[in-house]
Amino acid sequence: RSRRFARELFGRRSERRPTATGRRRGRRQGTPSHGRTPHPELPVREEESIPDERTCPDCGKAWVSNGWKDTELVETKTVTYVRRIRRKRLRPTCTCRPEKEAVGPAPARLFPNTRYGVSVWAYVLAERYGLHRPLRSVCRALSQHGLAIAHGTLADAQRGFLRLFEPLDEEISRHLSEAPIVHGDETGWWIRELAEEDGGNARAWAARSADAVRIVAVAQRGSRP
Repeated sequence: RSRRFARELFGRRSERRPTATGRRRGRRQGTPSHGRTPHPELPVREEESIPDERTCPDCGKAWVSNGWKDTELVETKTVTYVRRIRRKRLRPTCTCRPEKEAVGPAPARLFPNTRYGVSVWAYVLAERYGLHRPLRSVCRALSQHGLAIAHGTLADAQRGFLRLFEPLDEEISRHLSEAPIVHGDETGWWIRELAEEDGGNARAWAARSADAVRIVAVAQRGSRP
């Protein structure tokens, strides 16, 4: 019944919008295509491929070089490895402070005492918040690249991410307060930690100017975002 109603209401071709010229969409037959998309921004790694056949199959005389024939393939590869930073230790040769020692600086870490580098956390951020993948899916993706991380480790890191973005959030808020025109709206948003404080749904407030957007969740509708 619903199909018949939709067909009577919209017709059989309801989702096909006619073009301005009335012709069918797509490239016309006989017209040149745009060709393959170039990637001049990608670095090039050259490899050599030597033919197996190097002599004449009839007389056995060796063949000579006749130049090269180039073939290009676009590849991508994620490699997980361990960075071992050898930090030089220096000790004094004088007797002024014999217990003193100088050690090379430690590498920068996103979180204190973490064993994972910044590139790992950048991958987690892109997968979790850029592609909106669940944490367990991110764990599986990392394991396919040879890195097994517990789900709880990534869950604990999410709280640390919030502290890292606080300066950026404050700057966006300041920028919005100085904008000549700001549009704002709110809607219901279920966040367990905020909703349990008030016994109901939290609210998500969005503020947007010509070049900035800020979304913040609060426990009550009348709370100040």
